Amino acid sequence: MLPNKASWSHEAFPPYAKKKAYAARETAQTKEKKRGRFEVRTLTSTTIGIDTTRWPGIKQFLRLERETTIDGETTRTVSYAVTSLSRDQVDVDTLLTLWRGRWDIENRLFWVRDVVFREDHSRIRTGTAPTTMSVFRNAGITLLRALKVPNITAALREHAVKLDVLLQRLRIVNKT
Repeated sequence: MLPNKASWSHEAFPPYAKKKAYAARETAQTKEKKRGRFEVRTLTSTTIGIDTTRWPGIKQFLRLERETTIDGETTRTVSYAVTSLSRDQVDVDTLLTLWRGRWDIENRLFWVRDVVFREDHSRIRTGTAPTTMSVFRNAGITLLRALKVPNITAALREHAVKLDVLLQRLRIVNKT
């Protein structure tokens, strides 16, 4: 029995299939040395399989590999994501910047909430109280950043003992 002609297409051979797969991928890389650590981030974007997915609106699949070296010890992590942004809307370098920026924003807020406000140690656990306290913490952080205080921890300590300084900064009372 001879195979049909369609199965002998040049597209079925590995070199062509591999070339086609790589053509559908784009890669961007950043290297950063900061605070005693060296990190290489490689983002790979592909459109392979988009037409077969059941998720409407997906334009690209993303794979981010992080290789971090601290004191000579290297660790690798891989994360995956999808985006509704097409390649016409955004290139892979911009996607890498956006992905990195997302964590900067989240880390900026959550680090302050966890470390400065010790939110994880809070014993408030019933009803809507945890959410309410989170809203108050976020409002406090936003307010202090709007006041452009250089150190949130120092500002909290100062305002705890000098309420008049806080009221003056908020322009609730005038300097006397």
